[in-house]
Amino acid sequence: MKNKKVTLLLGLHSHQPVGNFDFVFEEAYRKSYLPFMEVAGKYPDFKFTVHFTGALWEFFEDKHPEFMDIIGEMLAKNQIEIVISGFYEPVLAAIPEMDRRHQIKKSLSYIKKKFGTRPSGLWLTERVFESDVLKTLVDIGLSYVVVDDYHFLQAGISDRNLFGYYYTESEGKKIGVFPINQTLRYLIPFKKPEEIMDYLKWVRDNAPSDAACIFDDGEKFGVWPGTFEWVYEKGWLKEFIELVLASDFVETDTYSGYMKKRKPLGRVYLPSSSYFEMGEWSLPSDVAVKFTDFVDYLRKNRMFEANRMFIKGGIWKNFLVKYTEANIMHKKMIFVSNLVNSYEGSKKGRALLHLMRGQANDAYWHGVFGGLYLPHLRRAVYSNLLTAEKMVSRDIFVRDDMDADGYDEVYMKNSKLSVGITAKDGSIYELSSMEKGINFQDTLTRRFEHYHKDVEVKEEGKQDEAKSIHEIKRYVSSRVKKEMVYDWYERRSLLFHILPPDTTVSMLRYMKFRELGDFVNMPYNLRTDRAKRTIYLHRNGGIYTENGNYPFEVAKKVVLDGNTVSFTLNTKGRVPFTLLSGVEFNLHFVKPVFRLKDAEYHGNAEMFEGKGDMLVIEDEYFGIKLEFVCSEECGIWVYPVYTLSQSESGMDMVYQGSSIIFTYPLKHKIFNVSLKMEE
Repeated sequence: MKNKKVTLLLGLHSHQPVGNFDFVFEEAYRKSYLPFMEVAGKYPDFKFTVHFTGALWEFFEDKHPEFMDIIGEMLAKNQIEIVISGFYEPVLAAIPEMDRRHQIKKSLSYIKKKFGTRPSGLWLTERVFESDVLKTLVDIGLSYVVVDDYHFLQAGISDRNLFGYYYTESEGKKIGVFPINQTLRYLIPFKKPEEIMDYLKWVRDNAPSDAACIFDDGEKFGVWPGTFEWVYEKGWLKEFIELVLASDFVETDTYSGYMKKRKPLGRVYLPSSSYFEMGEWSLPSDVAVKFTDFVDYLRKNRMFEANRMFIKGGIWKNFLVKYTEANIMHKKMIFVSNLVNSYEGSKKGRALLHLMRGQANDAYWHGVFGGLYLPHLRRAVYSNLLTAEKMVSRDIFVRDDMDADGYDEVYMKNSKLSVGITAKDGSIYELSSMEKGINFQDTLTRRFEHYHKDVEVKEEGKQDEAKSIHEIKRYVSSRVKKEMVYDWYERRSLLFHILPPDTTVSMLRYMKFRELGDFVNMPYNLRTDRAKRTIYLHRNGGIYTENGNYPFEVAKKVVLDGNTVSFTLNTKGRVPFTLLSGVEFNLHFVKPVFRLKDAEYHGNAEMFEGKGDMLVIEDEYFGIKLEFVCSEECGIWVYPVYTLSQSESGMDMVYQGSSIIFTYPLKHKIFNVSLKMEE
């Protein structure tokens, strides 16, 4: 086998989420996309495959048209091949079949229009494979799809037989599937070129076939911590390319080029899966702790690699169970998709574009990158979905189990506002300005994540060498550690608390308060009046204290009228001592200013306790004013909500919004509060 050559199939998947900051696009272009092409372009015999998502193509066209010329020149030289995905990088398995076709066909038509070629391959977003996606791909006529080697291992194919491609089929229509080599994913570009060449020699000498496949993030080549210096300033990429081209046993090719020269290794049917790490991230956090402990045990006892094919975590759709906010956003997307795809008016094309942007995958899940934890990504999803919804619908009033949890929701919308209420806990899960395209209810519950168990306190920690983001140690300051607080209820709005009279805003912020009632996370009876745009919620519950238990009732009424939502809380029951009522709202802001009488507070940094019957909130970023008006003077408490999540650079403390609590003595009484939104 010494005379056999290894074909290196190098693919770069480059992506920025819809809604990411402009400076992030620009930095990635300057530190990764452009320098890679500039270096590689000097070696036209070094062939590789590229994938850019729709948000990046639009960015290149708008800001850097010269990059489009570079791509065109490299295509003309047959140095590169372009593959596609859904245009705005959705997880194809998570969107309706009709929308898969819209997304893929948009990618195909875009590349054809800009570069005069029809791509034949598909980068499968996050390598989330399900059999119903396969049917879409073969029906559209794609020749191959790139997935992970882990898919093949789970199908019982040994790792030594993963150096080529296989055929799979749907209803007799076949498509090639390439396995991405995990070893190469961890070697490139983090190890020295000589070490990578040694591995390719091993492939030559030990594998029965000859393709070494890697298709991984383009951002690894310059954006990930320490990689710009390593890849370009210290010359890793130049040295690697020159070693490959000088080698007598390695050749390079594109994926479609390789398929034209080689037959498939066989036939395969793949399970629903993604890459190995995704299985860890998608598990419930307490289970993920056990999973990682088990994997660590196997590694320490040198049992992991031999048994990796039998070790499986969760699947991508588990994120819709793990994070209620992801599920709400996903079901909103499904709801809007149905509206858009059934609409036949002149705005359908533009509405479909916004729907597709609202399907961008990043905000729907969380792994090693911020994802769901990044408010600006969720904000972009909601903005696009709300814009599409506004284009194709007028007033809406619908009752259904929209989030598939067994409890009915009611969603009502006019031209100004939309409100979603769930019977599961009598709370608001959506509160949107239709004019601005903002869901102010888009907050995030503070949860334990399995990687929190490894967080260490260090006042000044710096990553001083290039490492894979999977290897970075997690440090936080003592201030950040203090914000590692976990909520026992979903952080929604119109929550009704019954509290001891000595409760403070700080106790609420850090979850050190006692809840005496059962009205926060328990079911309510639900009824509606469509004509009056009114929702009624009612719960017979109780108050539970050391001095005894007392029956108690809470009724909530929600009325939508123009740009105002009115809330009425009617409480019935008596206790022989003083307690405190608390009506809680959790709302999404960026840079809010809270005005209470003559006082002013900046809510993304401060918490405060005040009194009054009116609270005004202005957010300059959104260009909108919210005005709460209460039926009587009450306590008004506000605190910021922070989450702690891992990212490519370590750990991030992120402002998710503010909690607003209106407090008053618990009595047999009616309390009204209205919320008005104005530009």
